[in-house]
Amino acid sequence: MDPNKTFDSDFVLCSVDVGSANSSVSFLHVKAGDTFHTLMGKVHRVDAWPHHRQKMIDIPSCLCYRDGKPIDNMFGANAREPGPRDDWVFVEAFKRHVNRLGSNDVSDLDRSDLDPFPKGVTLTTIYEDWLRYLFSAGAASFRAKNSIPGELWKRRLFV
Repeated sequence: MDPNKTFDSDFVLCSVDVGSANSSVSFLHVKAGDTFHTLMGKVHRVDAWPHHRQKMIDIPSCLCYRDGKPIDNMFGANAREPGPRDDWVFVEAFKRHVNRLGSNDVSDLDRSDLDPFPKGVTLTTIYEDWLRYLFSAGAASFRAKNSIPGELWKRRLFV
């Protein structure tokens, strides 16, 4: 790729990393006239997460469900194991369920060390809820760092 190539339109390049233990979101606002060289050092990492006071660039990959629905304020560092009187289910390490899907090792198919999901909640649902949370935080961070219309965020590219 030519490092002197000039981009002819504005767009947002967004990267999402969902890890077994932690996740992160970063983005780059590319403007018409930018080159690869002028974009060096302009990647922003999300460090503010909904319902979290502390700033952090990596957020724990966990969330809580009640009655098959995610609990709004119990994502990331706010998610926790329920106490004896609590009525929610704590979900963590859900990526480990994905990792075993590609395995040819028969012992991976029945892993008792993987916690079951809440009743009525699938791996797909967990990823949808988790990615929705990450995208929401990414959008808020993008708008806070850029004084441009939110429409640009809707046309983002993901890697």
